[in-house]
Amino acid sequence: MNFKKRWAILAGILLVGAFLRLSQLSEFPPGLFPDEAMNGNNAHEALGTGHFKIFYPENNGREGFFINLQAISVNIFGHTFFALRLMSALFGIMTIAAIYIFIRAYTRDTRIALIGAALLATSFWHLMFSRIGFRAIMAPFFLTIGLGLLYEVWVRRNARRHDIVLAVSALGGLLFGLGFHSYIAYRAAVLLLIPPLWLFLKSAREERSHCILCVPALFLLFAFVAGAPLGWYFLERPQDFFGRTSQISIFSTENPLLAFLKNIGLTVQMLYFAGDFNWRHNFAGAPSLWWPVSIAFTVGLWESWRKKYWALFLWFMVMLLPVVISSEGLPHALRAIIMIPPVIVFAAIGFDAVWRWAARAMHPDYARLVAILILLLGGIRTYNMYFREWAPRPEVRAAFGGNLYDIGVFLKNSQDTVAKYVITDEVDTIDRTGRPMALQPILYASETYLPEPPGARNIFYYTLRDIDAIDCTRDCMIIPIGNEERVLEAVRARFPTLRPTRYGSVLVAEPAHPQFE
Repeated sequence: MNFKKRWAILAGILLVGAFLRLSQLSEFPPGLFPDEAMNGNNAHEALGTGHFKIFYPENNGREGFFINLQAISVNIFGHTFFALRLMSALFGIMTIAAIYIFIRAYTRDTRIALIGAALLATSFWHLMFSRIGFRAIMAPFFLTIGLGLLYEVWVRRNARRHDIVLAVSALGGLLFGLGFHSYIAYRAAVLLLIPPLWLFLKSAREERSHCILCVPALFLLFAFVAGAPLGWYFLERPQDFFGRTSQISIFSTENPLLAFLKNIGLTVQMLYFAGDFNWRHNFAGAPSLWWPVSIAFTVGLWESWRKKYWALFLWFMVMLLPVVISSEGLPHALRAIIMIPPVIVFAAIGFDAVWRWAARAMHPDYARLVAILILLLGGIRTYNMYFREWAPRPEVRAAFGGNLYDIGVFLKNSQDTVAKYVITDEVDTIDRTGRPMALQPILYASETYLPEPPGARNIFYYTLRDIDAIDCTRDCMIIPIGNEERVLEAVRARFPTLRPTRYGSVLVAEPAHPQFE
């Protein structure tokens, strides 16, 4: 395949991937999940104070790199969920290019690399998290591009322009190291450096033309530099290192070994049969792979074993480990996000193998046409499944707390002269201001996470236990969230003159003759 044709196909694949990830991003997913909103509020705080953190301890702790990038987007596009999700979409698109680079460097096969890019571009699993403002979407990118560049410089270790090889190695190390700022499961990625580093050591014994070990040494140096700030943070605050992992570990169960084996089965079978049942992560219960892709994945396992692609098996098993040692919500598509690249690589290898077998059984042009049609159908299926079947469902809106974001927008556009009280029956505090997680989308959309002074816009936040502190002697409105009926019942008992009214999706308790319109 000539250079122009190869890059034209890759550009087309990237355009498809970009369309799926950016189309209607300001509308779908509907609403804003509190975890996303917490990111947005931390971004708001960072912009307001100028203090961009390495690690944000709220919400069980999150690496700060992604939130700081989101802050740039929020500064440009405002307090919208588009601003929080744009960075995810961009990382999703870049991962398509990254997987092409990795496969081509590792297998030395351009066709398999293009197939892998096409499979990732049209993967419903990857698309889901490319459109949600979670930091985990960075992990597949940094791991894939980092390893891809490391294998690429190994292939080109004896190139005439050794300075370029060293520069690419440094870039690969920097990107690989930035991955430690992405997601807790990424920490296992250091094990994936063993195969390529062994290749360099082996080559150093056999070849004397260049300083071969300088190449991986530079990679490791830049990876260390990139990850060092977070490592230093954890050295000073070791309690933040494990975060929520210790809370959901199988080692807290009665029989860890049984839980471990069960979790392996649940996670592997989700590729074929029953996937994540959380509407926020998946079309509830659907397998993570479309059935032709799951077949290609199975064939790819056999082909990879036959071709001794041991690094791929190591990648798959190492990234499976953080998923199966957890004891919550399996199968879990989000926690398994870092498994997506090796799964797609196996599927691409298997797809190519089936293509070659078909080309021997029928005319090669017919085999090529069938393969292209399957890839096109995969893209059409993903578009239809996401935009027409998944996104409009009420379960999806509920999973993302769509009404909470609407309340925030409602408050932002309301008159400052009317006292507005948001009351929740949730009592667990999650942020440094001492407010519960349920309030985060409202705080983000209304831009009142850090009001100066508190209640400056006549907007107040209370839990149900503090209802007696509310002053409704003047015009006021009370907005119940959480268990609306429970909160509304308490509001009626405290303020019998208020009546419930709906403004779109927002339920409000207000006087019989409200001044607010």
